[in-house]
Amino acid sequence: MVRALVVLALCLAGAPEAKPGRPGAQKKGEGTPAGSRQRSASVVMLLRTGRSLMAVQNARQSLARTPHNTELLTALAVGEARVGYYADAAATFAFSAGEPLYEELGIEAHATTLRACGDGEAAAALRLQRLLVPELTPQTELRVWMYAADDLWAAGDIGGALDMNEAGRAQFPRSSILHAQAAELHLALGDTDAADFHLWFSDQQGRQQRWHIAEGRRRLQLGDLVGAHEMADAFLTMSQPSARFAAFRAEVLIALGEADDAGYMLNFGRWRLTEDPEILVARMRVRIAQGDLTAAREVAARVRAIYPDNPAVVAALRELAATPR
Repeated sequence: MVRALVVLALCLAGAPEAKPGRPGAQKKGEGTPAGSRQRSASVVMLLRTGRSLMAVQNARQSLARTPHNTELLTALAVGEARVGYYADAAATFAFSAGEPLYEELGIEAHATTLRACGDGEAAAALRLQRLLVPELTPQTELRVWMYAADDLWAAGDIGGALDMNEAGRAQFPRSSILHAQAAELHLALGDTDAADFHLWFSDQQGRQQRWHIAEGRRRLQLGDLVGAHEMADAFLTMSQPSARFAAFRAEVLIALGEADDAGYMLNFGRWRLTEDPEILVARMRVRIAQGDLTAAREVAARVRAIYPDNPAVVAALRELAATPR
């Protein structure tokens, strides 16, 4: 599986996709007005400094004046993906082919968008193209292996995800985060002995978000709700918790009978506006736990419309359909 995806990535890199046309689109070499270049630079700077929501807002305002600025469109797509507007990002990325900014920032964001929209295998193949970049930093290479494994896991290919994770650990054998991911994957396969080993090894190298999630899931399996809650509450002390961590904490709070607290968390701060599928599914499960099936179905209709092909979404919708009325 890993070899096949790497070959596919090489093929894709060797045959870049032509830039899609659009009525009145700017042609190569025509240049852009100075004001348009300044607006692009401003939005890109916001992306580089982690202010993705502001970048999206500014890009949309600027595109109302310069709708054919493809660098600005690429920056908008990256920002939309980073804040969880994956359905919007999927459409916007159609105008990014050939942009230097796409090669620098867009590949990872586009791959994550493909995963969210239900095409994990294409996401992994696209993401692996980053391995072809000269002078790739070790941190970036590690992220490629980890997220490519997540792509395959999201597509339902846990075995392929584990192969990808093992390929990453061959390059970074002492990586805490890759061992934590391996623990998650082994737990999903029901191999608790292997999961426990990777949890132990990851802990020795230094705890991070994925270790807390994997350890928390292991404690849930053991019926240790107090221990799972302890792992989930690490979320409160982290500056940039992931959507995966937020969804996990909601799952733990629901298991503890604290669905109202989970709902409050998911409607607070940056989670309030995101359309990340993991957050939307968690919000739906909160409504089910609260006994508000009407609200749960409203969330379900929204998430089904945005992510009809996402396997996790499909599974959650089946859960809702099986819930007694």
